[in-house]
Amino acid sequence: MIHKFKLNGYNIVLDVNSGGVHVVDELTYDLLDNVQPPFAPECPEEVVSKLTRFYAPEDIRSCYAEILELYKDKILFSEDDYEKFAKYSVASPVKAMCLHIAHD
Repeated sequence: MIHKFKLNGYNIVLDVNSGGVHVVDELTYDLLDNVQPPFAPECPEEVVSKLTRFYAPEDIRSCYAEILELYKDKILFSEDDYEKFAKYSVASPVKAMCLHIAHD
């Protein structure tokens, strides 16, 4: 699962399960709206034709290949390692939570 957002001119992609934060270009940001796992070995033609209005087809295919590599390396769209334990957890309220930014 990923979350995408823009902040101060940066395109940011957060991979929720790994905690990875990626700063990406406009093409990657837009391409991630149109692709989801499981990924095909090549960029789907409907995605290429949809984004060709804004980007060159060879750039789209190259960007897709990079996203595919990140997926294979489990850096982007990583699996939730704790999902298998969720059914065993007991619902209990959080009584206190502290966030220590700095001690000095």
